[in-house]
Amino acid sequence: SALHSPVSPDQEYFKVYPNPAYEMVTIEIGMKLPARISLQMLDSDGKLIRTLADDLFPVGRHFFETTLNSVPSGTYLIRYEKSQKVLVRKVTIK
Repeated sequence: SALHSPVSPDQEYFKVYPNPAYEMVTIEIGMKLPARISLQMLDSDGKLIRTLADDLFPVGRHFFETTLNSVPSGTYLIRYEKSQKVLVRKVTIK
């Protein structure tokens, strides 16, 4: 699920928490300009587990939550792509 706050952040950011995660993980993104973003959860081999977002988003703070009930324990990657820039964060699922 996704929530949005229209308040423009002071700077752009990309956070994943909690880490380690147990039942749910939240990805928080701050955007100063509207942009198409892609947000994916990958396993440690780079295989797609699920797509969390792939759409045009407005300025502001965006919160994406995903449940982890069907995800085995291990280390995963959250891949964030915006305007041909890719950022990756590791998250451990217990």
